Amino acid sequence: MKVSHNNLVYSLGRLRHLAHRFIEREMERRGIEGMAPSFGDVFMIVAARGPLPMKEIARLTYKDKSTITGVVRALEKAGYLSRSGDPADGRAALVSITPEAVKITPALRMASTSMNERLLDGLSERDCRTLFRLLGRLGANLKSALSESAGARARGTLSKKGERT
Repeated sequence: MKVSHNNLVYSLGRLRHLAHRFIEREMERRGIEGMAPSFGDVFMIVAARGPLPMKEIARLTYKDKSTITGVVRALEKAGYLSRSGDPADGRAALVSITPEAVKITPALRMASTSMNERLLDGLSERDCRTLFRLLGRLGANLKSALSESAGARARGTLSKKGERT
């Protein structure tokens, strides 16, 4: 895959797809079933930070609450997460990992570590620093562009579809 300015977003999507396939294979090899690779961030945040409300999981993962609800339901069905009432807010549920999930957490971490090692194989420390610095700049550029367009929209100089008014 040759990456250029013409296919950058496609290339990033392709890397994500390949990473998910790699993680699937590693999880299967380690006996982890019923968890999609895209659920790993939700699972690991709940495992690391303890019982959390869905709203907080959504904030930490940059996902919509409706997406988190689906992920949590799937992980509950697989026996990895459970929900209980939040004593501080009777309307909210706290999400926790189950004893079964505690057992697979090290294997999931190893699968992720293995993928990261393979992804960066052959890159020097300098290459890695440069890569991460440049990815950070790409993210900052997009974040800045979103902030600018939101500001223009608030001032009434940009319509909802990005056209000047």
